[in-house]
Amino acid sequence: MGGFLFLGLFLSAQQNEMSEISYAEDSLAQLFDSLYAFNDIRYIRNDAEKNAINKQIVRIFNRILYYKQSFSYPFSKLKKLSVLSDKRVRIYVWDTQLDDHSHVYHAFLQYRPNKRKFLVYRLHDYSNSITNPLFLKLKPETWYGCLYYQMITKKYRGKYYYTLIGWDGNNLLTSKKIIDVLTFTASGKPRFGEKIFMLKQRKRPARIIYEFSAKTTMVIHYDAQRDTLFLDHLSPSKPEYTGLYQFYGPDFSYDGLYFRKGKWYINEDIKPHNEKQKAIKKTTRPMRFIYNPK
Repeated sequence: MGGFLFLGLFLSAQQNEMSEISYAEDSLAQLFDSLYAFNDIRYIRNDAEKNAINKQIVRIFNRILYYKQSFSYPFSKLKKLSVLSDKRVRIYVWDTQLDDHSHVYHAFLQYRPNKRKFLVYRLHDYSNSITNPLFLKLKPETWYGCLYYQMITKKYRGKYYYTLIGWDGNNLLTSKKIIDVLTFTASGKPRFGEKIFMLKQRKRPARIIYEFSAKTTMVIHYDAQRDTLFLDHLSPSKPEYTGLYQFYGPDFSYDGLYFRKGKWYINEDIKPHNEKQKAIKKTTRPMRFIYNPK
């Protein structure tokens, strides 16, 4: 009898969680609509109003994401929210463009390493305060913010590596694409940045940042079938513009990254549409990432 009572209480608690999450999603949908209100020319809200709306969004997420049921909830009504997940990790990210056309990112991270443990972290965008982001390992409080759109899960010798691909609107002149790596400590604390990019230089970067003209776009996309991360190769439109990233864009050649024994290696000048190309050989050529902070 006691077992049936416990089961009934458990199912009732789950139903209550789902109802509260669903109700919160409706409130979040209204807040996101207000945050991104647009009049065909510009966003209607000023920075102070956007900040106030974001505080409300954060407050709601900070409550409902501690419910275990939220880990599998689709949040399909939140069209401006990027949600990436696998069986152990789920990341929620959204973007706010400010009046000066710079961007601020907000994010939450859920981590479920086993059935008993369920951890939630808020990520704080610290990118504008980091002077040398390529080589730093960062905590949730100092996250290099961007809008993630793809997550690649790899495991080597019992350790999970979550490679995150993201976009940053940066400013009026340039945009950025970021390749970052998420790992977890033994206690379940997230760490961003891992020096697993094999480059022909003394210092390995903890992440890769590409910067290019805001008038164009750069494709970085993981092809699971070929187990390769494809990248547009970037070049300046004229040689004299070298180092001026507002003049950089794809040059119609492609590079590829592949994961072997806990490291990402590069293969240059590949053909992404050549289905017959299956094996990728290791190369010692330097990875040609663009962004070099001063």
